[in-house]
Amino acid sequence: MTPSKSLDSPSRSRAASRRTPRYVIFSLVGASMGLALFLAEVLLPSLLYGGVAGVRMANTLFGVQQAHTHGVNTFIVVGIVGAVTALAALFAILGAVAGASVGKLTGLDLEPKD
Repeated sequence: MTPSKSLDSPSRSRAASRRTPRYVIFSLVGASMGLALFLAEVLLPSLLYGGVAGVRMANTLFGVQQAHTHGVNTFIVVGIVGAVTALAALFAILGAVAGASVGKLTGLDLEPKD
């Protein structure tokens, strides 16, 4: 049996152990730009359409022209929160993918020089 090398072996340099993947900065910038775009353009329509979807779910389950009870209001809030969460995640993921793609295509290296 051969002994396994420890992760903290002296052969590894400190710079190599703290090094982040190359395009993480581009991905983070892209994700933040995607979320900013979401907040600027898509937040209000997602609230509106999520509310409409919640009202339709509540009408289907509780009947049309039902008084706004706790069950009906719960479905409306679930529709709104679900729509906002899903679209925010979509914009963040697409922004991160776009940022990583830009970083890969441009070949820029934003690593600090030691």
